[in-house]
Amino acid sequence: MRKHLIGLGLGLLKLLYHSDATIYLAGRSREKIQNAIDSISSTSTPATPATLKSLYLDLSDLTTVKPAAASFAAQKTRLDVLWNNAGTNCPSDSVTKQGLEVHVGPNCVAPLLLAQEFLPLLRATARSAPKTTVRVVWSGSLHIDMTAPKGGVDFTRIENPHAHAVDRQDYAASKAGNFFLAAEGARRWGTDGLISVCQNPGNLYTPMWFCF
Repeated sequence: MRKHLIGLGLGLLKLLYHSDATIYLAGRSREKIQNAIDSISSTSTPATPATLKSLYLDLSDLTTVKPAAASFAAQKTRLDVLWNNAGTNCPSDSVTKQGLEVHVGPNCVAPLLLAQEFLPLLRATARSAPKTTVRVVWSGSLHIDMTAPKGGVDFTRIENPHAHAVDRQDYAASKAGNFFLAAEGARRWGTDGLISVCQNPGNLYTPMWFCF
């Protein structure tokens, strides 16, 4: 499982800490990962706590995705849920290590590559797991309907991130991308027993919005 280490991701982790599962927290800061683990384990004492582990992954650098998946596969023989929660929403005039628009890269391209790398493990898990329990979860947003660019995603913005940057529109476009990735994942992977779904976490003001 992959998630953000603040805000929604941390809230989700608090809920899942009671599940007796093994949860991998992925992020580009090992210090923040450990701080999240320490915060959860020190403030909650469930009867059957989850096992929390760290996984290095920088969504703004695609070269870290395959090593992260390989590191996980070297440790575990199954993956029941891949939760694509982490991402960014600003600033719009920035780019990733590979020159991708700063929202589309971490919110869409890197999670898609991660899902592709995990597909063999997800498919293998689905063959022995209860039906519809193995899934890939993508994080959408109300901004898909509120602030997405009129006329659809402007792909010239993705190819030329410095032209006419509009923060909320670019973020909304990346969240629309998550919606379509979930739908396409369901179409392609459904016959393998995988669920691919996009969820809307709700109208929450998390630290991710502090840049606005």
